[in-house]
Amino acid sequence: MPFTLASLLIRLSADIKNAVSELEETKSHLSGLRDIAKTAAGVLLGELAHDALGAVTSVSGEAAQGFMDYEQTLTKIISATSLTGEEAEKLRQTLMQVSESQTDLGFSAAEAAAGLEALVKAGMSADEAAQALRSALSLARLEGIRTEQAAGLLVQTLTMFNLSADESARALDAISKAADAGIDTAAGYASGLANCGAAAANMGLSLEETLAALVELDKTYGSATESGTYLNAMFKDLIAKADDLGISLYNADGSMKSLDEIIQQIRDHVASFGDDQAAINEYLSVFDVRAQRAVLGLINYQGSIAETMGEMEEARGVQEKVNMVMDTTAGKLAKQN
Repeated sequence: MPFTLASLLIRLSADIKNAVSELEETKSHLSGLRDIAKTAAGVLLGELAHDALGAVTSVSGEAAQGFMDYEQTLTKIISATSLTGEEAEKLRQTLMQVSESQTDLGFSAAEAAAGLEALVKAGMSADEAAQALRSALSLARLEGIRTEQAAGLLVQTLTMFNLSADESARALDAISKAADAGIDTAAGYASGLANCGAAAANMGLSLEETLAALVELDKTYGSATESGTYLNAMFKDLIAKADDLGISLYNADGSMKSLDEIIQQIRDHVASFGDDQAAINEYLSVFDVRAQRAVLGLINYQGSIAETMGEMEEARGVQEKVNMVMDTTAGKLAKQN
């Protein structure tokens, strides 16, 4: 069919109508999508607001619970004393100040107060607990153990060697340095002391001298805790059987000889038998089996107790170690919690 101007105009008009119709349909779709987007955004914002409100509520609840626990712990500590009125309030303020000044170790006031309670339960007075708290928390932080366990180990050590609460830092330093000189952990050495400290103190040995003996046995047997049981048996046998062993435990003035001097006497006796193993075995049979392990470990150790004490003294102190731990990423995060 030949194209005329009229037919061309008719076709052009139809095409324009179709284009307009398609544009209207596209506009309608876009409008629908916009409404859907608005609805979705509203739902999403609603969910986010709900989650945020829930998080805030949870944090607020935890904070409130933490504060209530903190107050309750301090009240329990004070109630265990005979203080009332102004004296009780003065103690509360002291305990609060001590508890709230441990954040550099990564402990909240509530956690520090729990440490105070643990020290009191372990046998300290409230005032003594305030003096020993930092040492107990330092042990807990360095060893990654519960504050209750750290408090118990520290109080045991102080009690066995008749040390006061204000000597807590010294005791913890000695334990920590022994761990550096030996194989086991500081907690392991504290447990070793729990096994032998009373017998060692009964012989007149110092904390540091006892720890040095533990270091030598720890290096021999691989456990300070187990070595404590060997030392305990040895100390008891030395006191009960010194005459049978042919040794003297005391100086002319009645003071106890050093452990080095006592061990050297046993070493000399064993050496005097030369290669006669039967005679050596008979001599050592005076000790029970566990005590024999301690004796053999000490007389065969290459070095003296005094030298081991010197090695311990050169190790880092607890405060320096704590500073290093708290300067790590984990330590920085702990301080922010």
